[in-house]
Amino acid sequence: MECKIYPYGDEYAERKTFSDIITFLRFPLIILVVCIHSKTITYYNSPDITGVLEIFFSEYLSLGAVPTFFFISGYLFFRNGFSLELYKRKVKSRVRSLLIPFILWGLIAFTILSIKYLPFFTPLFENLHKIPYDFNLFFMSFVDRPVPEGFTTNHTPLLYPLWYVRDLIVLVILAPLIFYFRNIKIWVLIILSSVCGYIYIIGCEYQFYSALFFVAGSYSPPLLIHYKSNSSKGFQLALLSALFLIMFVISEYVLEGKYVNIAKFVMMIYLLPYYILVADFFVNRGYCMRKFLVDSTFFVFCFHALVCGEFSAVLGKILNIYESIPVFCFFILLLFLTLISSLFAFAFMRRFCPKTLSVLCGGRN
Repeated sequence: MECKIYPYGDEYAERKTFSDIITFLRFPLIILVVCIHSKTITYYNSPDITGVLEIFFSEYLSLGAVPTFFFISGYLFFRNGFSLELYKRKVKSRVRSLLIPFILWGLIAFTILSIKYLPFFTPLFENLHKIPYDFNLFFMSFVDRPVPEGFTTNHTPLLYPLWYVRDLIVLVILAPLIFYFRNIKIWVLIILSSVCGYIYIIGCEYQFYSALFFVAGSYSPPLLIHYKSNSSKGFQLALLSALFLIMFVISEYVLEGKYVNIAKFVMMIYLLPYYILVADFFVNRGYCMRKFLVDSTFFVFCFHALVCGEFSAVLGKILNIYESIPVFCFFILLLFLTLISSLFAFAFMRRFCPKTLSVLCGGRN
């Protein structure tokens, strides 16, 4: 597929180029999201180079993936301005693209959980008996899934990636308020950055950085940094990559306690323009992401959580038997199996039940 390259200069070209960048970024960002959920728990018992590679990809390089999605969502929601009529149309479209998929994927996850509660399957799932199967479990599965006593919670729905959709629905509802306060210009971002940074640093159970990046995306023009020549851009990206590696080493091996959270919050913000610059670098050289992969992003985002945990449990047992195998190999294998199975399920549904797939994806397929 050949991409048309638009020169920078006027507003249309700027928006068109940024749309190409968003299209290019979608699937790589999904891979980073799957990296987060593919992390094994054996790293801390295996602090060799393979464990370091796993932690680099699953906890650092992927740190800005979901915040970037919030940024993109904010940009797309506000790029044509704001009015009451426009807001009504956008809310109506978000019912199809956000609310209906949120409910359906939540029901799918709860149905699978209900099957696990059947007497034949219950003994196979440790700690399942500690959570009572009742209406509260059904309701909270969409808001804040219950966990056994003594376990920590990230305050996510039962199908954990849906926290992104849940937060986005709330932000869409609050869009008129966001538009009103964003007229204060940069002060909104400064205040939001301070509040979200403080909450993140102290390790609060509830995180609100989704609002920060959604509001940041609402500002125009898009967050882009252009250079005079491609060689200069490549050189700058090399420097930014080296800086990120330095930040990773300092955060992982030098800092302790809350200082690590400070470093991660800074890196989360740092990665947003970094991702965009990397995509910009490739888009302006004519590279395009395959349409199949772009179309599959939302499906993979939701579906991978249904299989990743099961693959992880099986591979974890294998890892306990063959402890000499590098941890990073299992991380890559888990990532590969999760992505391939998700893409296969998407291709299967696209071929045999496209209408059902369209509803599950909110029309994104």
